[in-house]
Amino acid sequence: MSKREYDIDSIGRLYQEGKTFREIASIYGISIATTSRILRKFKIPIRAAGARLKTTLTCYRCKKSFDRNSTEVYPFKGGGCICKQCHRKKVWEEQQGLRTFGITQKDYKEMLLKQNHQCLICGKHHENKRHERLYVDHDHKTDKIRGLLCHDCHVGLGNFKDDKILLQKAIDYLNQYQ
Repeated sequence: MSKREYDIDSIGRLYQEGKTFREIASIYGISIATTSRILRKFKIPIRAAGARLKTTLTCYRCKKSFDRNSTEVYPFKGGGCICKQCHRKKVWEEQQGLRTFGITQKDYKEMLLKQNHQCLICGKHHENKRHERLYVDHDHKTDKIRGLLCHDCHVGLGNFKDDKILLQKAIDYLNQYQ
C-alpha cells in the first residue's frame, strides 16, 4: 500500500478513539513504526505502550460508571472524572466552606434544623440566597464549630477578631451614645 492510499486524519481519529498502533497498522496495511511516525508528525499525544482509552469513566466520588461520551460527567486529563451531580455537591460544599471544617452537607443541614434555620446571634431566618444563607462560624484558636450565622453577624465577629474586650468596648460605646 502506498503512502497515498490511507487517510492521515482517519489514522489520528482511530487512535483517539482508542485503537492501538498494531490495530491501526493492520487496518491500513502499514507498519507500526509508520503509524507512530504519522501520529507524532501531527502532534497527536501518544499513550503508553498497549494503553487504550477507557470506554467508561468512573466518578471518583460516587463510583458510578458512565459512558466515555456521556454529557453527565466532567472528564479529567488523567482518565478520571466527576459526575455533574457530585460536582454540584462539591462546589456547594466549597462555597459553604464545609471542607475547611471537615463537615458534610448532611451535617450542615442538621445544624440548620437544630437552629430552626435562624442565625444564632440576630435570629435572621435563612433564605438560601447569596448573603442570606447561614455561614459556618468557628473559634479561630481551637477550630471548633460554634454554629451558623448570617452574613452580617459572621463578618461582624470576624471584624472584631472574636475579641470579647473589643466587643464589650463597642457595646459600651453604643450604650454611651443612646
